[in-house]
Amino acid sequence: MLKKSIELLTYSNVWVSLCIVGLTAVTPLSMGEPISYSYLLFVFLGTWLTYNIQRYIKYQKDPIDRKNIFPQNHLSKIKWIGLAVAMILLFIFITFELETQVILGLAAVLSLLYLPPFFADQWSLREVPYVKIFLIAAVWTLVSFGSHLLEVRSQAIVGRFLFLLAITLPFDIRDMEKDHEYGLKTIPLWLGLKSTKLLGIVLFVVAIYLEGAIQHDWLLHFFGLLGGLMLLNVSHKKRELYYGFTIESLSLLYFVLMWLSLL
Repeated sequence: MLKKSIELLTYSNVWVSLCIVGLTAVTPLSMGEPISYSYLLFVFLGTWLTYNIQRYIKYQKDPIDRKNIFPQNHLSKIKWIGLAVAMILLFIFITFELETQVILGLAAVLSLLYLPPFFADQWSLREVPYVKIFLIAAVWTLVSFGSHLLEVRSQAIVGRFLFLLAITLPFDIRDMEKDHEYGLKTIPLWLGLKSTKLLGIVLFVVAIYLEGAIQHDWLLHFFGLLGGLMLLNVSHKKRELYYGFTIESLSLLYFVLMWLSLL
């Protein structure tokens, strides 16, 4: 029962959407600012819609990949829900201030350029050597800061970007065989498995200390140790749930520990 619930949360892209919301909530809390729940709702719905579109496109190229099958099996429901979600997103978007709209617009453009090519002759930024992971980290850095991007210290922005790089590297490790088959150049294929895991651990630890969102040292050390162990345990032979649920959980855990440090 528990496994099926986790699978449903993961393959429906609800879990990754919640995790991105958690990371986004870290920003106002760390600045002592009130949380914009309309912005968090926008982030949740926007993430869910983007990931489901991406999964549908990927299904056309890899129909046996389990994480791509869920959107296809529930295509009719997802289409109607997706249409409703798109309308809600548009309504919320027009209520934002211009600076927030510009930042989200830039993130949206980068996301569209990153989507897997739907047509054979279509170009995608993900085909540029080594750029995929940096593009993903840039998009979610923009989204998770929102309008606060113009107010926070550059140190915090760099820390968030490195954090996202660190937790995205495992997904490149997961995709090593497929990326090699498609001729894509990624960091794990360049550095190898061990060096990539070491790089991820270093980036993760540097990131959380650099951003400084978690106030209590013992919580910060615990997060660094736990995250490091989770990244160390990464392998391209791990099941999809280790990536889509466990690794993604680091963003949500970041919020939980940061919130606890404020109590």
